[in-house]
Amino acid sequence: MLDREVAGITCREVLAWLERYLAGGLAPEERNSIEAHLGGCDRCTRFGGSYAEVCRRLREELGRPAPIGAGVRDRLRRRLDEALAAAPRR
Repeated sequence: MLDREVAGITCREVLAWLERYLAGGLAPEERNSIEAHLGGCDRCTRFGGSYAEVCRRLREELGRPAPIGAGVRDRLRRRLDEALAAAPRR
């Protein structure tokens, strides 16, 4: 990978911060550094856009799991209770 320095930070640094950047978890100065780098590095801009799209699609596809039915929940609770009762005491 070509590791260019643009706007005072390298592509590797951008990659290391990318997840937090997309999640909005960076301090303003870090976010500004990333955005300055992206403004001058088309490679990181393309990769970051692709990465953001994959994350968006995963969130969309995975979403929240469907709730389990009462019967399944009751059977699971019963088995857990049985397993706890059978477990050796410490």
